[in-house]
Amino acid sequence: MASASRGDIYWVDFGPVESRAPAKLRPLLIVQVDEISHTAIGTVVGGALTSNLDARTHRAVFVPKEASGLSRDSVVRLTELMTIDKWQLEEYIGHLPTEYMIQVENALREVLGL
Repeated sequence: MASASRGDIYWVDFGPVESRAPAKLRPLLIVQVDEISHTAIGTVVGGALTSNLDARTHRAVFVPKEASGLSRDSVVRLTELMTIDKWQLEEYIGHLPTEYMIQVENALREVLGL
């Protein structure tokens, strides 16, 4: 089981397309705090990334490929947060730099009304 930290990006297989939810193999940014992620709890909260740059609405944060470790520029869709089992985390991709995590945190405050 992966020891995911806030800001880490992992590949996750979300399975076949069944609804508007993320599907197929795609990157996930962990947004859950480490104080929870680094316990025996078997889940993490994250936001899926997409290379569909048209998704830059509704509090999505743009992430250039140089910052993510991905091969293409992406956006983190923070209006579609999800909880997944840690065993679903596949290959580690990288860790999002602080300047982008600050943008993610600000967007989460707006999305969640905090």
